[in-house]
Amino acid sequence: MNHLSGEAAALLIVGMILSLTGWIWLVVLGFRIGPLWGLSTIVCPTFAAPCFALDHWKKTRVPLGIHLAGVALIVIVRLMNG
Repeated sequence: MNHLSGEAAALLIVGMILSLTGWIWLVVLGFRIGPLWGLSTIVCPTFAAPCFALDHWKKTRVPLGIHLAGVALIVIVRLMNG
């Protein structure tokens, strides 16, 4: 079992918070555009969220960027710490 250092654990938590914040923001924007977009981003986030983000780029670029920054931070921390 591999344990993370304190700094790595903190960065991992920051990445999770960023990712979750961006995703929730995308879901809220989806419901503001229409109930079908909101539901689809919850039920099938892997497919619907990118489609929604690309279809409504001007409104979704900031939350998508926050989400992707969080995901990138999580991936980097996990790659560096095994």
